[in-house]
Amino acid sequence: MTVDFGNYELFNPGTFAPPGELPRQEARSLYNKRMNEKSFRIEQLKNLVALDATDVDSSDAGVQRLNEWFFKNIEENSDFPVA
Repeated sequence: MTVDFGNYELFNPGTFAPPGELPRQEARSLYNKRMNEKSFRIEQLKNLVALDATDVDSSDAGVQRLNEWFFKNIEENSDFPVA
């Protein structure tokens, strides 16, 4: 299946290392960056799945719709490590 990614901005994790393996200052900086981007990332996800006429929210049913959307549309990319 082909997904229309529209204006979706890919997430840049900053690092693939577990936070517990990072120096404390770097881990704190990464945490703060991710928390500052949280609302934006949620909106990006909602907009992405809406392109496929899928409505998600924090209800059990909304989370289930998101789960089903992932199984239907997303494949593992071997170019990136799996956490």
